[in-house]
Amino acid sequence: GLAAFGVSYALLGGNNTAVPLLLLRGLNLPLEVIGRYVAVGGLGGVMVWILLARLVPRNPGPTRYYVLGFSLLAACGVLLGRLSETADPEAHLLPALLCNGAFVIAVLSTTAVQTFRDLQRDESLFSHANQVKNVLAQFGVAAGMCVATLFIQWRTTLHYVRVGEALGR
Repeated sequence: GLAAFGVSYALLGGNNTAVPLLLLRGLNLPLEVIGRYVAVGGLGGVMVWILLARLVPRNPGPTRYYVLGFSLLAACGVLLGRLSETADPEAHLLPALLCNGAFVIAVLSTTAVQTFRDLQRDESLFSHANQVKNVLAQFGVAAGMCVATLFIQWRTTLHYVRVGEALGR
């Protein structure tokens, strides 16, 4: 469970770093519009939370919820990968952001339910496990942001090298 938390939080940190920069630099959207789109994308998480609140008590098996969550992440990646400068943000970007928001809730809530299920009877053990999860969350988000920042810097450097080569000809 802690490994799933770590991976999910790292993806969360990476996505929350890279996606706004993609929208700012790649689509040249103003920050105010980016903030609105990211906020609307968070509604995907609310929708999945409502869905899971109804499904999990009747069907507690985690596999289907993990498949749902990581399928939503893959859909987000595919949709973001198709973006171009001429893309209509409402038609092409919002579905990707909704999938990203839904992924976070589907995977993290499923992991929380499965990881802490057997610890709920012992308050002290549950408290310590939750603290470990919170520390891991901070590390995971920071690691995801670090990797996303390094990737963005690498792509920016590559872009400037290619521009310099084109101008030098």
